[in-house]
Amino acid sequence: MSLQGRVSNTPMPSRAQLPMSGEGLEIIFKVDCLLHFGNKLTTFEQSEILKYKQIWYFGSNASKRETNEFKNNNGFDNEQGFYIKVFRPHQQTINDHLHYRFQVIEELGKGSFGQVLKCHDHKLDRTVAVKLIRNKRVSFPDEGRFHQQALMEVEMLDKILRKDTKNLYNVVHMNEYFYFRNHLCICFELLGLYEALKRNNFGGMSLGTIRKLNYHILQSLVLLYKEKIIHCDLKPVSPLLNPQENILLLKNSQSKCKIIDFGSSCHEDKRCWSVLLILVFSYIQSRFYRAPEVILGIPYSTLIDMWSLGCILAELYTGNPLFPGENEHEQLSYIIQILDYPPTHMIANSSRKSYFFGQIYKMSLDSNNKLTVTSKCRRKSKPASKSLASAVGSNDTIFVDFIAKCLEL
Repeated sequence: MSLQGRVSNTPMPSRAQLPMSGEGLEIIFKVDCLLHFGNKLTTFEQSEILKYKQIWYFGSNASKRETNEFKNNNGFDNEQGFYIKVFRPHQQTINDHLHYRFQVIEELGKGSFGQVLKCHDHKLDRTVAVKLIRNKRVSFPDEGRFHQQALMEVEMLDKILRKDTKNLYNVVHMNEYFYFRNHLCICFELLGLYEALKRNNFGGMSLGTIRKLNYHILQSLVLLYKEKIIHCDLKPVSPLLNPQENILLLKNSQSKCKIIDFGSSCHEDKRCWSVLLILVFSYIQSRFYRAPEVILGIPYSTLIDMWSLGCILAELYTGNPLFPGENEHEQLSYIIQILDYPPTHMIANSSRKSYFFGQIYKMSLDSNNKLTVTSKCRRKSKPASKSLASAVGSNDTIFVDFIAKCLEL
């Protein structure tokens, strides 16, 4: 798939009057930038800027670093391939730029894949999040993995964009993607549901609000099901709220959410059957929302996203994870406590049955082919000893039944 990025059809504006400071530029062109602000650019930037037709922002007041060809990515990256941000002199505020257009405001998060940066897009005058992927050219144990995974994410987002032209399915639409200093960058909006939980003191949400959010998430999952796309990492920070609507989440009946973060997603027919995909998808779904078939090493489908949805709905109501295991042993123990042991056919097809049902759970079949399991897990709990209704803490039978359907083994 070509990653040249989508080219804007917006006609090039007329030459704007140049501001004196170089901050918050409306638009200037590279020749003007070199002529009027060359002293604000490093030697590297004076050459790099020639690749760009339009200059929107270049962080004139930043403590910029001169490049060093003997350091990682000419000095722009650390040893792990993460991009090193530039700050204002004698301050902790970031004043970096991306692509001579985006002003980096703060780091929203950081993971093994790279960084997520809150940025202001000076071209479109809006706040966005830019996912900055680790540099693929740096040698480290997972060399190439995160870049390849990001390329798959772009492929999924591009497919979704083409299938959801009317923006009906509440799935994030990628604004654009581009390369900057050997880093793949993906631009989108971002705000997590945890912000809403935090504003409510993590006390959960009302059933009315949860029903609305559930409806929007289900619309997203309908599209993914039709296109045989498995998200593989649904959690309360994956369905995201529009920033303006999030403020009114608990009051506004029109509040909506969107599913984002397709960094672990895959096509159902490509889920783990090549060496490359095994490398990329050997660890999927955050533990609290991980489906039993993933834990047990069974071929999975789009149904694992429904499992995650059930866990999310329970957590949105209670404010706490439904299955809060500290490891996969405990995770399975929490699941068994509420839902009983997995069916015999699941255990039989498990590639990890000798591990879970040999070392952790002692499994045997009686003369009537009934499964008997004794646990060696540190966390002792009887199978099916706790009802889903009591775990969720709701007497709304429709709500509990829907969660139960999501969690069917």
